[in-house]
Amino acid sequence: MIGNGKNGAIDGTNIPILAPKEVPADYHNRKGFYSIILQAVVDSSYKFWNIIVGWAGRVHDARVFANSSIYAQFQRGSVVGNELDKRFNNTTITPFIIGDAAYPLMPWLIKPFRDNGALSAEKRYFNYMLSRARMVVENAFGRLKGRWRCLMKRNDLSTLFVPDVAECCCTLHNI
Repeated sequence: MIGNGKNGAIDGTNIPILAPKEVPADYHNRKGFYSIILQAVVDSSYKFWNIIVGWAGRVHDARVFANSSIYAQFQRGSVVGNELDKRFNNTTITPFIIGDAAYPLMPWLIKPFRDNGALSAEKRYFNYMLSRARMVVENAFGRLKGRWRCLMKRNDLSTLFVPDVAECCCTLHNI
Protein backbone atom coordinates (compact mmCIF):
# COMPACT_ATOMS: atom_id res chain seq x y z
CA MET A 1 0.00 0.00 0.00
CA ILE A 2 1.23 3.46 -0.87
CA GLY A 3 -0.17 6.72 0.45
CA ASN A 4 -2.92 7.21 2.97
CA GLY A 5 -6.49 6.01 2.80
CA LYS A 6 -9.21 8.29 1.44
CA ASN A 7 -11.92 8.18 -1.18
CA GLY A 8 -10.85 6.87 -4.54
CA ALA A 9 -11.66 4.86 -7.64
CA ILE A 10 -10.56 1.26 -8.16
CA ASP A 11 -9.79 -0.70 -11.30
CA GLY A 12 -7.28 -3.10 -12.76
CA THR A 13 -5.00 -2.99 -15.77
CA ASN A 14 -2.96 -5.63 -17.56
CA ILE A 15 0.83 -5.43 -17.78
CA PRO A 16 2.01 -7.44 -20.81
CA ILE A 17 4.63 -10.13 -20.13
CA LEU A 18 6.34 -13.03 -21.87
CA ALA A 19 4.48 -16.32 -21.50
CA PRO A 20 5.78 -17.85 -18.26
CA LYS A 21 7.13 -21.40 -18.31
CA GLU A 22 4.80 -22.57 -15.51
CA VAL A 23 1.03 -22.56 -16.22
CA PRO A 24 1.10 -20.04 -19.09
CA ALA A 25 -2.66 -20.45 -19.61
CA ASP A 26 -3.28 -18.70 -16.26
CA TYR A 27 -1.55 -15.59 -17.57
CA HIS A 28 -3.33 -15.48 -20.93
CA ASN A 29 -5.99 -12.78 -20.43
CA ARG A 30 -9.32 -12.17 -22.16
CA LYS A 31 -7.67 -9.59 -24.43
CA GLY A 32 -5.49 -12.28 -25.99
CA PHE A 33 -2.04 -11.68 -24.49
CA TYR A 34 -0.05 -12.81 -21.45
CA SER A 35 -0.12 -10.41 -18.52
CA ILE A 36 -0.10 -9.78 -14.83
CA ILE A 37 -2.69 -7.55 -13.18
CA LEU A 38 -2.08 -4.22 -11.50
CA GLN A 39 -5.12 -3.26 -9.42
CA ALA A 40 -5.09 0.23 -7.93
CA VAL A 41 -7.12 2.69 -5.93
CA VAL A 42 -6.49 6.21 -7.19
CA ASP A 43 -7.50 9.55 -5.66
CA SER A 44 -8.74 12.65 -7.48
CA SER A 45 -5.13 13.84 -7.95
CA TYR A 46 -4.23 10.71 -9.95
CA LYS A 47 -2.16 9.41 -7.03
CA PHE A 48 -2.02 5.69 -6.35
CA TRP A 49 -2.82 5.09 -2.69
CA ASN A 50 -3.36 1.35 -2.76
CA ILE A 51 -2.02 -1.19 -5.24
CA ILE A 52 -1.85 -4.93 -5.59
CA VAL A 53 0.20 -6.32 -8.44
CA GLY A 54 1.22 -9.77 -9.55
CA TRP A 55 -1.97 -11.77 -10.08
CA ALA A 56 -2.11 -13.79 -13.29
CA GLY A 57 -3.82 -11.99 -16.18
CA ARG A 58 -6.70 -14.46 -16.40
CA VAL A 59 -7.94 -13.69 -12.85
CA HIS A 60 -11.14 -11.62 -12.55
CA ASP A 61 -10.94 -8.14 -10.98
CA ALA A 62 -13.36 -9.14 -8.21
CA ARG A 63 -11.11 -12.03 -7.12
CA VAL A 64 -8.01 -9.83 -7.02
CA PHE A 65 -10.00 -7.29 -5.01
CA ALA A 66 -11.35 -9.89 -2.54
CA ASN A 67 -7.75 -10.90 -1.79
CA SER A 68 -6.36 -7.37 -1.45
CA SER A 69 -5.29 -5.42 1.62
CA ILE A 70 -7.77 -2.62 0.89
CA TYR A 71 -10.66 -5.09 0.94
CA ALA A 72 -9.47 -6.52 4.27
CA GLN A 73 -9.08 -3.04 5.77
CA PHE A 74 -12.56 -1.94 4.78
CA GLN A 75 -14.06 -5.26 5.96
CA ARG A 76 -12.38 -4.89 9.36
CA GLY A 77 -13.55 -1.30 9.58
CA SER A 78 -10.00 -0.06 10.01
CA VAL A 79 -10.55 2.52 7.24
CA VAL A 80 -14.19 3.37 7.90
CA GLY A 81 -15.15 5.30 11.02
CA ASN A 82 -11.82 6.88 11.87
CA GLU A 83 -10.17 10.27 11.50
CA LEU A 84 -10.83 10.14 7.75
CA ASP A 85 -14.56 10.78 8.28
CA LYS A 86 -15.78 14.12 6.88
CA ARG A 87 -18.73 16.26 7.95
CA PHE A 88 -20.97 17.73 5.25
CA ASN A 89 -24.27 19.46 6.08
CA ASN A 90 -24.41 17.74 9.49
CA THR A 91 -23.88 14.34 7.89
CA THR A 92 -20.84 12.13 8.45
CA ILE A 93 -19.33 10.83 5.23
CA THR A 94 -17.06 7.83 5.76
CA PRO A 95 -14.39 6.84 3.22
CA PHE A 96 -15.56 4.90 0.19
CA ILE A 97 -14.29 3.75 -3.17
CA ILE A 98 -16.02 3.57 -6.52
CA GLY A 99 -15.64 0.77 -9.01
CA ASP A 100 -17.10 -0.57 -12.21
CA ALA A 101 -19.61 -3.39 -12.61
CA ALA A 102 -16.88 -6.04 -12.09
CA TYR A 103 -16.66 -5.23 -8.37
CA PRO A 104 -19.11 -6.34 -5.67
CA LEU A 105 -21.48 -3.81 -4.14
CA MET A 106 -20.38 -3.17 -0.55
CA PRO A 107 -21.39 -0.52 2.03
CA TRP A 108 -18.07 1.21 1.26
CA LEU A 109 -17.83 0.40 -2.48
CA ILE A 110 -20.16 2.13 -4.92
CA LYS A 111 -20.76 0.55 -8.32
CA PRO A 112 -23.20 1.31 -11.14
CA PHE A 113 -26.73 -0.03 -11.35
CA ARG A 114 -26.97 -3.07 -13.61
CA ASP A 115 -28.36 -1.87 -16.91
CA ASN A 116 -31.00 -4.35 -17.95
CA GLY A 117 -32.48 -1.92 -20.48
CA ALA A 118 -35.16 -0.68 -18.09
CA LEU A 119 -33.24 1.74 -15.85
CA SER A 120 -35.01 4.87 -14.68
CA ALA A 121 -33.66 8.25 -15.80
CA GLU A 122 -32.29 8.80 -12.28
CA LYS A 123 -30.37 5.51 -12.31
CA ARG A 124 -28.98 6.18 -15.80
CA TYR A 125 -27.85 9.62 -14.62
CA PHE A 126 -26.26 8.06 -11.51
CA ASN A 127 -24.38 5.55 -13.70
CA TYR A 128 -23.22 8.36 -15.98
CA MET A 129 -21.94 10.50 -13.10
CA LEU A 130 -20.28 7.49 -11.44
CA SER A 131 -18.57 6.66 -14.73
CA ARG A 132 -17.28 10.23 -15.00
CA ALA A 133 -15.91 10.07 -11.45
CA ARG A 134 -14.31 6.69 -12.15
CA MET A 135 -12.41 8.04 -15.15
CA VAL A 136 -9.71 9.22 -12.74
CA VAL A 137 -8.42 5.65 -12.37
CA GLU A 138 -8.43 5.06 -16.13
CA ASN A 139 -6.59 8.34 -16.67
CA ALA A 140 -4.08 7.49 -13.93
CA PHE A 141 -3.29 4.18 -15.65
CA GLY A 142 -2.88 6.04 -18.95
CA ARG A 143 -0.50 8.54 -17.37
CA LEU A 144 1.41 5.76 -15.58
CA LYS A 145 1.89 3.72 -18.74
CA GLY A 146 2.66 6.81 -20.80
CA ARG A 147 5.40 7.83 -18.40
CA TRP A 148 6.75 4.33 -17.71
CA ARG A 149 6.60 2.62 -21.09
CA CYS A 150 7.90 -0.66 -19.64
CA LEU A 151 4.34 -1.18 -18.30
CA MET A 152 2.73 -0.73 -21.72
CA LYS A 153 4.85 -2.93 -23.95
CA ARG A 154 5.64 -6.57 -23.32
CA ASN A 155 7.95 -6.83 -20.35
CA ASP A 156 10.62 -9.50 -20.88
CA LEU A 157 11.59 -9.76 -17.20
CA SER A 158 10.76 -12.81 -15.13
CA THR A 159 7.24 -12.76 -13.73
CA LEU A 160 8.90 -12.63 -10.31
CA PHE A 161 10.36 -9.17 -11.00
CA VAL A 162 7.54 -7.47 -12.94
CA PRO A 163 5.50 -6.72 -9.77
CA ASP A 164 8.52 -4.93 -8.24
CA VAL A 165 8.95 -2.86 -11.40
CA ALA A 166 5.25 -1.94 -11.42
CA GLU A 167 5.33 -0.97 -7.73
CA CYS A 168 8.38 1.22 -8.32
CA CYS A 169 6.67 2.91 -11.27
CA CYS A 170 3.57 3.65 -9.15
CA THR A 171 5.72 5.11 -6.38
CA LEU A 172 7.71 7.27 -8.81
CA HIS A 173 4.45 8.37 -10.47
CA ASN A 174 3.23 9.66 -7.09
CA ILE A 175 6.40 11.69 -6.63
